Amino acid sequence: MWIFLNNAFLSIVDKGGDGNTLLVRARHTGDIERSFPDADVQIGGGTDYRYRAQIDREQVAQALADSVRSIDYARLCKFQKYGT
Repeated sequence: MWIFLNNAFLSIVDKGGDGNTLLVRARHTGDIERSFPDADVQIGGGTDYRYRAQIDREQVAQALADSVRSIDYARLCKFQKYGT
């Protein structure tokens, strides 16, 4: 799932395992930490997503729900272009 936030772009997938964690990936430094400050972010991996972290599925769901609840703008274009 691709998630476009006003301050980050994340790719979230289930890469197997016990079903309790999701792999959160990002292309830009800091994107994961903005939504998951305590994440153990790994750098590299030889893929198109340089940054990645295994995060508890419920924590991911809660962070995304919190992002939706905190929307306080009428138009998204009030934000600068992402990455600038």
